[in-house]
Amino acid sequence: MGLTAADHATAAFYDRWTELFQLGFGPVFQAGILKTGDPPREDPERSVIALAQRAGIADGDRILDAGCGIGGPAAIIAHRYP
Repeated sequence: MGLTAADHATAAFYDRWTELFQLGFGPVFQAGILKTGDPPREDPERSVIALAQRAGIADGDRILDAGCGIGGPAAIIAHRYP
């Protein structure tokens, strides 16, 4: 089974817009951001790492980031936990 026209259109959309989304909004588009640090503050990257720690993610684990948009949280976790 090959890729459909819709698959190619979706890939083209992400190829065209991902960098602009990251520049405009940052790597994380989540409705809920954990406040971390001292004093606690909203920091999307630190929030992703805190959630990964709570989930017990470790180096070498494989993670499915379903519905990840541009993949920001997955990239953050992959960088932190090779």
